[in-house]
Amino acid sequence: MKQAQGKRQSKSTTPSQEAQEDDREPSKRPPGRKQSKQKQKRNDGEDEYAVQLATFIQMKSEEYQKREERWKTEKDLEERKLLWDQEQKIMFCNTSNMDESQRAYVKAMRQQIATAKEALLKASGGGSTSEQGSGGDETIFSSYCHNYVDL
Repeated sequence: MKQAQGKRQSKSTTPSQEAQEDDREPSKRPPGRKQSKQKQKRNDGEDEYAVQLATFIQMKSEEYQKREERWKTEKDLEERKLLWDQEQKIMFCNTSNMDESQRAYVKAMRQQIATAKEALLKASGGGSTSEQGSGGDETIFSSYCHNYVDL
């Protein structure tokens, strides 16, 4: 106990020494409420953390939108591939070993696929423009589809 009291007494400082120490080392203590409120008023309400948070939220929302768009395009592509595979199976299946009701179903599905493809081709402007004209590709596709429908 005596040693602890002796150390305290040996470190006594005068008011002028305390003032010098205050000038050398800034206080580690956080500012009080009044000081922080005054500082906020001086900043005109712009809080840099709020601005950073807003930009972060905006970046995340843009990232989310891009991810959603990418997911939708991948989903659409996968659906188109599945539809294409199904159409190919129907268009090129062998009907020789089917009964009449199965043949009628396949024929109806082929007709439906053919009309859908023709409508799609007409809506897109008739395909590529070549020396045959814009209708050349359409007639080739039309006869191609009808040959398979008649089987």
